[in-house]
Amino acid sequence: MAELFRFWSHGVSLVPQFTQVFTNTNNGLRMECADWGTKVSQNAGTDNWFHFPLTSATSLDGDGAVINSAFFLADINNDATISGIHLTMIDQSPATKDPILLINQNLNITGQNDRFDFNFRQRIVGGALVLSIKVRFDRDNGSVIFKSAGANTFEI
Repeated sequence: MAELFRFWSHGVSLVPQFTQVFTNTNNGLRMECADWGTKVSQNAGTDNWFHFPLTSATSLDGDGAVINSAFFLADINNDATISGIHLTMIDQSPATKDPILLINQNLNITGQNDRFDFNFRQRIVGGALVLSIKVRFDRDNGSVIFKSAGANTFEI
């Protein structure tokens, strides 16, 4: 049986996609990083993507590696909703044909403090991984605390 390796990234590594500084997006983004992760909030009626760079292994104990699931830990209040995720792998090959490992745009996660797991078709790990999470800020007090994210990898 293949050995399981769980690779984690801490919530402080979270990167927002749309910001005033980088994309001139006036969404009221506020981020607070601490030892428990990153708390994000924005103006009501806006949304944003948040990206977790995930630790990835293309080789484990000298063997190749496969990935078949990803997860994140978050505390979402009742005024925000996680509405989508996708997991992308940027392969070592310059012409990656299918970088998306997982896509789910039909989520409706709100008012929960939990670990969220997503399984998908097993793929050989060939490069860097990023887990992207879309948050809709429904009301003024909408916030999410992103604690960590990761992936389950097996040696082959």
